[in-house]
Amino acid sequence: SELQPIVRNEAELHLFVKREDADGIEFHYLGPVQAKEPENSTMPGKDDTRLDVVTTKLALSHAVPKGLYDAILASKLEASPDS
Repeated sequence: SELQPIVRNEAELHLFVKREDADGIEFHYLGPVQAKEPENSTMPGKDDTRLDVVTTKLALSHAVPKGLYDAILASKLEASPDS
C-alpha cells in the first residue's frame, strides 16, 4: 500500500543517475519520470530469506540532451582531459 502513490503516478518522481565508474557523489539530473509496468517480485535477503520488492520501468518526461547522454555513457578514461 505504501507504493501505491508511486505505481499510480500520484507521487512526483525525479531521476538522478551516476556513472558506474564515477568518483565521489557526482549525479546527473535527468528530470521527472513516471512509473510504468510495475511488477511484484522478490530478491535475496539475509539468511536465505526472500524479500518482497516492486520493480518498475521509468519513463522520462523529456529527452536527455545528447551531450549529457554522451557524458553519462563515457568511460572515466574517455572523460579525463589528461588521456
